[in-house]
Amino acid sequence: GDRRDLHSFPTRRSSDLVLGALKRLSYYEILEVVAPFVPAPLIDKATSLGYRHWLMKKGEGEFRVYFSLEVEE
Repeated sequence: GDRRDLHSFPTRRSSDLVLGALKRLSYYEILEVVAPFVPAPLIDKATSLGYRHWLMKKGEGEFRVYFSLEVEE
């Protein structure tokens, strides 16, 4: 999978980077996003575009969101 660390990017630019990476994601690939907060608007947008996600809190000020394409059965 791919990884994006959002700690050093302004919010708007980081969302654009992640959405661009999501569009290049293939089935069975996972995109890991590391952020200092829960990126709720990004999660909402990705979900509306058909991506699944799961969230893990790794420590104070570090969240990991994993995205994958929704697989139709």
